[in-house]
Amino acid sequence: MEDIEIYENYFMKKYEVINNILSYYHQNDKTMAVWGAGLRGKAFLNIFDPVNQRISYVFDKDKNRYGEILGSGHKIMDFLKHDTDIVIVANNSLEYVILHTLRQNGKKAAVLNVDNIILGNLTESEVICPAERNLTKVREIKIGAVVVVYNPNASVVDNIKTYAKDMEMVYVHDNSEIKNEVFEREVKKISNVIYYFPGENQGLCVPFNKFYRMAVNQGMDWMVTFDQDSAASEGMTEKMRSVREVVQLTGITARTLHYYDEIGLLKPAAVTEAGYRMYGDAALSRLQTILLFRELEFPLKEIKAILDSPDFDVSEALSQQIRLLELQYKHLGELIAFTREIQNKGVTAMKFDVFDRSEIEQYEAEVKARWGGTRAYQEYQQRETGRNRDSYSRMAEELTAMFSQLGELKHLRPDGDEVQRRIAALQKWITGSCYVCTNKILSGLGELYVCDERFRSSIDRAGGDGTADFVKQAIAVYCGRQESGTRG
Repeated sequence: MEDIEIYENYFMKKYEVINNILSYYHQNDKTMAVWGAGLRGKAFLNIFDPVNQRISYVFDKDKNRYGEILGSGHKIMDFLKHDTDIVIVANNSLEYVILHTLRQNGKKAAVLNVDNIILGNLTESEVICPAERNLTKVREIKIGAVVVVYNPNASVVDNIKTYAKDMEMVYVHDNSEIKNEVFEREVKKISNVIYYFPGENQGLCVPFNKFYRMAVNQGMDWMVTFDQDSAASEGMTEKMRSVREVVQLTGITARTLHYYDEIGLLKPAAVTEAGYRMYGDAALSRLQTILLFRELEFPLKEIKAILDSPDFDVSEALSQQIRLLELQYKHLGELIAFTREIQNKGVTAMKFDVFDRSEIEQYEAEVKARWGGTRAYQEYQQRETGRNRDSYSRMAEELTAMFSQLGELKHLRPDGDEVQRRIAALQKWITGSCYVCTNKILSGLGELYVCDERFRSSIDRAGGDGTADFVKQAIAVYCGRQESGTRG
């Protein structure tokens, strides 16, 4: 086996993880380079970018090789002349040397150590969302605030509270000649406030310089200045959460968040220089709504269309979700009671109505119709707009006649040809008059015709006793055949 094959086999150990990481960076428009054009570098390119589609450059310490084109089509370049987001290192011993070289020359690229992934058996999420970059704070950037006060009162404390919750630290410099002990006591109740009272008016430059130096020593990235009458409006200093924190908060996976971003369903509020997604309150609110519709089993494509529609009403959607949960709660309660009855008394009689989910499924269908934005729903709305009382009466007469005709066939088997033709006609009529009646919807209607006493009594009046049960059986046969692709 040639030496390069040894390295190729080595990289294949974590092929899926490394390949997914490279795809993630590529899809997020991150420029990547491999450091080193030796056997390791060539083997890496052979495995992960054999036709030069994802990795833009190859850097090497040998200046004599600059401009050389490798077998994979990649060109060896001078790292000083090309900026990249990610530098891939295929040799564990070189990581810190390369990182030091990059920083010394003003390069901000992140270093991806392939050996760490393989030898440390890392997962995709551990590389893309490393724990050390996402500790307990809700943002990677640490922001402090400086506020200079003079003869402050209680309202100043209220002002400070509006932004203190979103700051790493708030430095309060009191320029008053006489200390307001009530103010001192109240402002110190804010856990991240540092209060300083020199006993004289030191102006602005002295406190600013003093606290700027303190902020640098404490690792602050940014400083914001406020006067004592300043207050932050809602969202002005919005907290930002990393992917890791959103995952912990919601229970969805990092991969799901990445995918939502890729399809435009949920975009992060910001992306750091290192490529990390950050989410604000608006994004989390949208995510909550997305998860709401996922509970209703909406496809992601439809959810995106709904949320992007100017007609979307969050309040109405929440009301519908509450109603759906109430129906599910009722259904589960009946199942629990039935199970306890079996536990206590044994199976004394066959009872299957507790498993009926038709009411839940019907309501789900109504909600989907309301928000689906589908062509079928739009057609239904147009039909509804143009209808009057006479058209409703005509529809009722037509439907009654169809059930009457089915009732006349009760002496036949539900799988008989004539019966099945009438069921097909019923489905076609519903589609033409109301909404697109899929086989799934038709199957649900069959259950509804029996379980809902209103439907049962109306159908039996039209076709005679037992018609509702007969229609349900015939629909079950029809839908079963449609699903299996056979015809009766």
